[in-house]
Amino acid sequence: MTKTDLSPSQRSVVEAKLDEELQRLKFETGLGCELSVKWAPNPDSDKHGEVLGTVIYVYDVCEDRALLTLKHEFLDHHITKEVIDPLVKYINVQKCLIEDLVYDRKERLVKRFLRLF
Repeated sequence: MTKTDLSPSQRSVVEAKLDEELQRLKFETGLGCELSVKWAPNPDSDKHGEVLGTVIYVYDVCEDRALLTLKHEFLDHHITKEVIDPLVKYINVQKCLIEDLVYDRKERLVKRFLRLF
């Protein structure tokens, strides 16, 4: 079944179920009040779904699979936001500090070698 195979009422039913599930996830977790869901069925997509900004896009055509993808993207978004992003920021700060230290040491060595010439 493709996007064009669905009647407007069938589309509305699936969209309503996705929205209802998102509201349940928000209520149960206390997270994601900023999120909304958009069903954009695309059987040719290499992704099941993704979060862009504050919208969870679900590309699965099958209703059951779309609901599973919504849950996956909701959880993935919050794990990324709460764990991965802060860790990446911390690593980047450490990287900058190390780069500065290495640069300073390199410059001192270059100045010492220049005195030899």
